[in-house]
Amino acid sequence: MLFYSLTVGIAILWLLAHKLGNRNRFVTFLLAFTIMAVVGLAGAISYAGLEFSQKTVDALILLANLVFAMLLGFVLAAWCCRKRYRPVSFMLWLAVWTVAANLVSMPVAYSIIFIVHRVSVPISTILFFMSEKGSVYGAFLYAIVLPFMILALRSSFFRERFYACLRLKSMPATAGAVPNSDAVKTD
Repeated sequence: MLFYSLTVGIAILWLLAHKLGNRNRFVTFLLAFTIMAVVGLAGAISYAGLEFSQKTVDALILLANLVFAMLLGFVLAAWCCRKRYRPVSFMLWLAVWTVAANLVSMPVAYSIIFIVHRVSVPISTILFFMSEKGSVYGAFLYAIVLPFMILALRSSFFRERFYACLRLKSMPATAGAVPNSDAVKTD
């Protein structure tokens, strides 16, 4: 359910990215989170029906954490590339910030799960085990985002949406490119 919800959510987010990018950055982040949350809720309903079990609630909390970490990773990677955007550096920053955001937010998510379950777990145990799970889930999240990033970098349709949503400066045209090579010269 997590994989499918994240995948469909990212696909919808890429399709709507040009509509989100012309707003305040915080509003853009909240709208992107809302879109992903609605898709996650639809995935949970399709998975469990209308009778939510404790396992489904746990999965929704984990999904909200993953969505938050992914979006925060995008925001921080765009911030790191705000002066000069290069695809390789953006991808490396995205990997670093996605895993880092997940490492920081994972103990919070599991603390909420433990509170919902009314389980008494020492904070040291949460921090120890969740740092391990945070890095694994961060790598999992980056692996899900990677095909969409390749699509965004290779397709002009999605590249425009990507630049618009994250407000990145587009790459300059190459020096050897002919501006209108399709035009036929007549003497």
